[in-house]
Amino acid sequence: MKVPHLWLNMRPGVREPSCLVVLVPHAGAGPTNLRPLEQLLPDDWGVFALALPGRELRLAEPPDWDLADVARQAAQAMNVLMEAVPESVPLLVAGQCSGAWLAHAILARGGRRLQERCRALLVVAQSPWDAPRSPNVLPEDSDALWAHLLASGNTPPDVAADEEIREMLEPAIRADYRAVARFPADAEPLGCPIVAIAGDRDPTLESMRLPGWARYTRCLRTVGVPSGHLPMQEASEEIARIMVSTAQ
Repeated sequence: MKVPHLWLNMRPGVREPSCLVVLVPHAGAGPTNLRPLEQLLPDDWGVFALALPGRELRLAEPPDWDLADVARQAAQAMNVLMEAVPESVPLLVAGQCSGAWLAHAILARGGRRLQERCRALLVVAQSPWDAPRSPNVLPEDSDALWAHLLASGNTPPDVAADEEIREMLEPAIRADYRAVARFPADAEPLGCPIVAIAGDRDPTLESMRLPGWARYTRCLRTVGVPSGHLPMQEASEEIARIMVSTAQ
């Protein structure tokens, strides 16, 4: 299967997938962060991960990006992916934290037919578009930035403690936060179900207001998993089980 720009094919050996999965990581992350989840999905599934500029296979590009531009390009690429498989092959789209909003925007830009082929959008650790938002201004000082990310649950402790990784990731993280600050305060409903997932130890759980996602779909299911703010990494086995049951 030819892989369009923006999407990393995490399983190039799968030629006739029984399901297509599109994963969108959280701010500052790339496809590699989703590898533990990918490895738990059925062997005959095709799995693709969004690569934003300034990280991994797009490391040479400037890290700044715009929601409308990425959603347009990624939606075109996703439609190309879907045209390469039979109509009977289901699609699952999953995004974590800011990646959940981006995944929603990609499906919205992709059009009604793409949404109808999508078995569900999984929004992980993210409040609905219209929930109240607090300004999330990052500290200018690098040490203060990583202390902030660690305290908020937005980065694993091992990453925050590794100076080499920090230096590599910081430009992308700052670019992502700038992009998210420009996200709209509302969005259009989708023509596919939404599964809203949150960790039961997430410090932002009370403000997440998952039932509010009902405004953006004809069918909403909310699920709690045993994790903090990054369920795709901290509860990857549970997320994989949810994805398998949703695809059936």
